[in-house]
Amino acid sequence: MDALRADNAARSRPESPEELQGAAAGPILTALRAGNRQEVLDLLASGAARSAAATATAATAGVDVNEEVEGSTPALMATFRGWEDVVRALVDRGADLNVKSRLGETPLMRAVKSGRFSPESVAHMLGHGADKTINAATEPGAYFPGWTALHFASDASLNPRAEIVQLLLKSGADPNAADKDGRRPIEVARASNASGSADQHVALLEPVSRAAAGAARGSTLVRGASGLPRSSSLQSFTRLFRSGVMHHKDRPAEDVAGEHGGGERESEES
Repeated sequence: MDALRADNAARSRPESPEELQGAAAGPILTALRAGNRQEVLDLLASGAARSAAATATAATAGVDVNEEVEGSTPALMATFRGWEDVVRALVDRGADLNVKSRLGETPLMRAVKSGRFSPESVAHMLGHGADKTINAATEPGAYFPGWTALHFASDASLNPRAEIVQLLLKSGADPNAADKDGRRPIEVARASNASGSADQHVALLEPVSRAAAGAARGSTLVRGASGLPRSSSLQSFTRLFRSGVMHHKDRPAEDVAGEHGGGERESEES
């Protein structure tokens, strides 16, 4: 258990020391680096914080919620900290959720892998633009290269809430996105399923993964050398898809999860 906690801590820390210390930064990013949560909330509540894009210059913006220093922004740092209330306040004041760290992490990825964000908070982020980079992947030098937000959500040791897996899938996350080692979110979920902790994750991912894989195979099968569909192959694939894959694809995820006997699992915040 201690080894698992140490591994999760390594996965969750910022990618470079510069994110926590480095070049001079504005008041919000400085407070975030120092871990002064209340100071950040006070700055945001003061009414001075706003997006620099909303004003002529950063100097008149008061506090820039989109300041970028050494590859980090307030949204990236607040999601790393796992501070739901701070992230919501930043989002409501125009923080950009489609920024990426030096190694490709987005605020959505960090929120999910922190294990401290509720489905409602993740939905709030998705509703304010995070869906635009929902399938973004980490860079080759990242701790887990090629991981998307759904990969992080599928790892039950990082994110115990299966509802977030379902939310990402409904928002357009690709269940067949493969990381550097070729692992899809379903493989990540299975690997993290110690003592049934990821039963619901697996139940949600299996049918959509089969459907997406079947559709991908079918799109290859039905194309001839000219790149145009061949009618006989298309008809065969259509029958196969309707008899099996489509059956799984079109069913509500909650029905599938229900068949596996999984109820909601509550997470314990450390």
